[in-house]
Amino acid sequence: MSQNADNLFVEQYNSMVTHAFQPQGFILQGMFTPQGKIVGRKAYWPTFGRAKANEVTRFVELALDNPTSSQVNADLRTWAHLGGVADFDGERMEANEMQALTKAAAMGLGREIDLACITLLDAQAPSAGTGFINAGAAQLTSAQIQLGLAAWVDANNIPTDGQLYAGISMNAHQQLMSDSSYSNSEWVGPDLPFKTNGVSQGRTWNFINWVILPAEYLPRPSASTMDCYIWHKPSIGWTMNKQATSEWGRDIKLGAWLVRHEASGCGIALRQNAVMRLRIKTDLTTLTKV
Repeated sequence: MSQNADNLFVEQYNSMVTHAFQPQGFILQGMFTPQGKIVGRKAYWPTFGRAKANEVTRFVELALDNPTSSQVNADLRTWAHLGGVADFDGERMEANEMQALTKAAAMGLGREIDLACITLLDAQAPSAGTGFINAGAAQLTSAQIQLGLAAWVDANNIPTDGQLYAGISMNAHQQLMSDSSYSNSEWVGPDLPFKTNGVSQGRTWNFINWVILPAEYLPRPSASTMDCYIWHKPSIGWTMNKQATSEWGRDIKLGAWLVRHEASGCGIALRQNAVMRLRIKTDLTTLTKV
């Protein structure tokens, strides 16, 4: 009896897991700032303070500007998925069966990594004051977002440089679609991560790239409310040290080939006040067109 899984099948399976993981299993991929370097079990991001220039005056010494610079770091984390193929026979396994197995593994890893990203955003987002838009009592409107965004951007010097992202549920998206200001906005271009990867839909409105996330990703403070997030990409760091890898082994007792998939990465806030919290009401029975 052969003690090794069919090499061709393993190669195809591994490549399909990686392929499915990169464009589909990790929805939030590309919406954060990658690390500067990885050393051992830590990822490092360089941070710099604001520089200040001065007008030149004749015979007056120019003041030395020395903005603060440092490195922040986070410990790498690992996520894993264990699957199995009973009565393994690569030649008899049909293509759609292999595709289903690989997609399930990739999506399982991707969901866990997306949830880790959401946990990071949630820890940075305030639940009161500037940076908190509370629409948990009535239908969400564009005016609430406009006023809340203006206060947050002005208070924290957040640039409107095309790198603002919002992760919202379908419920929030449909509430905003009742507002002509949002519904008439242009759909996002193919250069944005979630459109390039083909994993979600969204649009660009009011300086923000809006992406629809699965509702299971987003916290529910109560039975009738849900929290969504707006963030500035350069203010949140995230790295993937290891994309999806696969390791195969034979379990004689089970009469099956087991395959373990792993991915590792981590994230960190690179500045304070980098995330907004958008709380919506989820039990609306009617929507009012605005």
